[in-house]
Amino acid sequence: MSAIFVSKHDIDLLVSAMRKLKSHVRVGTRYDCADRIEPNDLGHILWSENVKSLRYRYPTDRDDHRAFDREVAAYSFTEYSDISPRPIAHLADFYDYQTCEHPTWRQSDAFFAICELRVELVKRLPSCANAPWGALDPSEIASFAAAGLCAPMAPSGLDP
Repeated sequence: MSAIFVSKHDIDLLVSAMRKLKSHVRVGTRYDCADRIEPNDLGHILWSENVKSLRYRYPTDRDDHRAFDREVAAYSFTEYSDISPRPIAHLADFYDYQTCEHPTWRQSDAFFAICELRVELVKRLPSCANAPWGALDPSEIASFAAAGLCAPMAPSGLDP
């Protein structure tokens, strides 16, 4: 895999989405809604984690790391008010891909924030509010997928 230094715009868009959607975040031992966390702190957490991934993936690029550290240290949040869930979901995937290179990524506050943002984005999918909480009987199965996509699969006949 590879990793790149994500842009300030990427971080601002993610933080704006987290705040607008009131997704949950973790900052150290504090759990709260993103709109109650200082946005500069949240942006710094996200961008710092991206740099941590770059340091791990490209350990000899020290000059680049120092330049990235300066940009992260100077981070100042710019809010975007009109965000759309679909491109934000794609941006969250992009950020995750660029930041997942180091071994402690999945334990980080940034990973927690991205996961929680994804939870809030799923809630905004079309028809999500009307979807059942599980399929209690076969008549509800159709509400989970397009026609014909949720038919039970026949055994493959392959031995495990």
